[in-house]
Amino acid sequence: GLNYWLGIHVDSDCFYTILCCLTQRSEQRHFQNALYHFGFATHGVAMSLCPGDIIFFNPLKMHVCSNPKFNNALIFSAYVSSKTIGTVINQEEY
Repeated sequence: GLNYWLGIHVDSDCFYTILCCLTQRSEQRHFQNALYHFGFATHGVAMSLCPGDIIFFNPLKMHVCSNPKFNNALIFSAYVSSKTIGTVINQEEY
């Protein structure tokens, strides 16, 4: 997502998620600066995400991602939803 952020939430239909953020080449001077802040409310933990950082987390725990510090920041995730797994299992049974 470009300049994307999310309020506090739980992704009840997802398994473990990989999250990463980047910024456009013209803004690489900000490489050491945090683009986003990501936190887990129930654990009282927050972390700064710099360009290229990768985190692996459980989306079943309440989490939040701040708005980006710089324009043209990108944040993206890789996950598998339980709906996808359920569809594959149902197709194999028939």
